[in-house]
Amino acid sequence: MTGAGPDAAGCGGTAGHVLRRQAALDRAHGAARLDGLTGLLNRRAFDDDVLHVSEGVNLAVIDVDGVNDREGHAQGDKPLRVSAQALQAKAGTGAGAEMNFPW
Repeated sequence: MTGAGPDAAGCGGTAGHVLRRQAALDRAHGAARLDGLTGLLNRRAFDDDVLHVSEGVNLAVIDVDGVNDREGHAQGDKPLRVSAQALQAKAGTGAGAEMNFPW
């Protein structure tokens, strides 16, 4: 079949579509686990991951509140970003680095 394209055999397009769809779902799942402001893993990621931990879990809760009330969210977002960057820098990419959460 000349010029019939990748779907000529009836499966090339379907397999490609399935792979593209799975890749999009994987990206969406990863994005749903991240806090949009800080880039740290969020509560959904914590809830999902803590169920699969076979050893102890350390959790630190850091309250960086107050600025929003006094100066608004634009200013309040700055200390959250700085705190997130400091946590990421301290954790690095080794074991446990994926367990940093913004709350």
